[in-house]
Amino acid sequence: MWYDEAEAGLQARRWLSTPLYKPAFYDPINISGQLLWLYALALKWLSDTVWGMRLVSVGFGLGGVPAAFLLGRELRGARFGLIFAFLLAVMRWDINFSRIAMTGIDTPFFELLALFFLTRALKRGTLRDAVFAGLTIGWGLTFYTAFRLFIAAVGVFALLGIGIWKISAPRRAYLGWQVLALGIAVWIAAMPVVQYAARHPDSYWYRVRTTSILNRRDDPNLLHALLISTERHLKMFHVHGDNNGRHNLPGEPELDPLLGVLFVFGLALALKNLRRAENGFFLLLLPIGLLGGILSLDFEAPQSLRTIAVLPAVAYFSALPLLWFAREGAETLRPIPLKWQLLPAALAALYLLGFNAHTYFVRQANDFSVWNAFSTPETITGREMARLGAETDFFLSPFLANHPTIEFLAPNAPHTTIFTLPDALPIRTDATRPAALFIHPDDGWIFRRAQQLYPAATFKTETNHPDNPPAVFIAELSPADISAVQGIGLTLRAGSDTAQPPQQAFRSESLSLPDGISLPPPFTAVWEGTLYAPKFGTYRFQLSTPAATALEIDGFPVLNGAGNQSARFTLAQGNHHLRVRAAFSGGEPSFSLQWEPPGGSLAEISRQFLYTPPVSARGLLGE
Repeated sequence: MWYDEAEAGLQARRWLSTPLYKPAFYDPINISGQLLWLYALALKWLSDTVWGMRLVSVGFGLGGVPAAFLLGRELRGARFGLIFAFLLAVMRWDINFSRIAMTGIDTPFFELLALFFLTRALKRGTLRDAVFAGLTIGWGLTFYTAFRLFIAAVGVFALLGIGIWKISAPRRAYLGWQVLALGIAVWIAAMPVVQYAARHPDSYWYRVRTTSILNRRDDPNLLHALLISTERHLKMFHVHGDNNGRHNLPGEPELDPLLGVLFVFGLALALKNLRRAENGFFLLLLPIGLLGGILSLDFEAPQSLRTIAVLPAVAYFSALPLLWFAREGAETLRPIPLKWQLLPAALAALYLLGFNAHTYFVRQANDFSVWNAFSTPETITGREMARLGAETDFFLSPFLANHPTIEFLAPNAPHTTIFTLPDALPIRTDATRPAALFIHPDDGWIFRRAQQLYPAATFKTETNHPDNPPAVFIAELSPADISAVQGIGLTLRAGSDTAQPPQQAFRSESLSLPDGISLPPPFTAVWEGTLYAPKFGTYRFQLSTPAATALEIDGFPVLNGAGNQSARFTLAQGNHHLRVRAAFSGGEPSFSLQWEPPGGSLAEISRQFLYTPPVSARGLLGE
């Protein structure tokens, strides 16, 4: 689930849960309130998952197919409409963006629908079609920014038309009413976003400014950067396509071989017959639509999302040769039975369908760059967190911190901690709940260290193929795994000679004498292990025992003697070697060692601050 999808989903959930939250525009991911509203409806009525949101894009993608048919039929008849719609339906460029919950695929849908109503309005002269065209254009303006390039193409075409075509006075008067109706409809549909843009221009134009080649580029020479970007975008159809795994199989040409040939042939046919208005319009839309990518960041070129406004033009030009072949073939092959005449068309259709389906659903689906481009580490982390449930302690690499994908997929994860590097392990909880560690590959050393500390835990390496790099490492720890290294080693020896072999050995959960000691005084108790200091500062240690006791931290004496005594000692954050020796000479043995951390109160040193091997005293953070 890509970052932008998750962020949109979080805002859509907020739309549903907060009555007063109804933004006209959400600038962090450059989407309008209209799209958020659609996502909110999808989450509420379809599925509160990314699949519910993606169905919105599927709807726009599917809606573009009948819109293409309607426009094609209006321009050149039903046969052309079917060809036009089929090519758009099987085009991988269109399919790809129909399956991501982000704005973009709405642009071709609104373009085709607007052109359909505009064509009808010009042919039939009805106000109704002008109003529908205006509403479609207005709604299109509230979605992806590439639609504005379509409006620019329509505007240039209209200006050229005024100079080229002669319009009678009565028709000109009625056309004025149509333009007025269209303008009012555009204003009604686009008004919320237009008002937002007028009141908050910095927010509305933020994404455009930050992705403009005028403001950001690798090449300091603007002219050279523009030339290189133009060249890359012209080549993306046949030579080298978008490198972004979310947009394309990286580097794969945007058009399949057959569609690429048809596209060039169709351009030639359109240039040969400029008297047809539709040829002229799509010849304008193609270069103007490409400006969305050419004028954006040069290091991202070619960009198939920002140039998505050219999709109707690409499908139109690719359909022209097929219509020409159909007409020529009908005359040339008239004596041949119809079923044999249709065979070449059927084979071409099967090739287009099969090639694009195989590229998208097989090659692209199994490509690591594509798989890993959709916030994959965060997606796996979020799904696993949701599976494990709220009663698990989660520990995440800093790379995974505060990511909307995790927040969307696992909204109920109250016990989540971000690793403090390099002081990541051991896990310092009271071991009352299981824990799960989600480790980014760049922090792989944490995973290897966890395998050393918790050999009985469950470890997983997530990737789409064993030969590919890992996306995320996962370690699942039970409470027993966590507590296995907690506490401190305690040995008991008769008398005061600590060189003798111990009579009893324990792993104690605190610096006290456990129940079950069978050794009578005199005996010597030695606690030895690792003490974790949670912060830098001065700690107060309070001892209460009748035994002669020596407390050493990192080899430095802190307390020495019997009875009630205390001392202060400065510790850096991290692990310290701790050794306590207490010699009990007689009477009822008792022992208590407490501490008072900086800013805290006097308390027993609990087990999440005490560790046994393989945890060792290394790695300190000063201040």
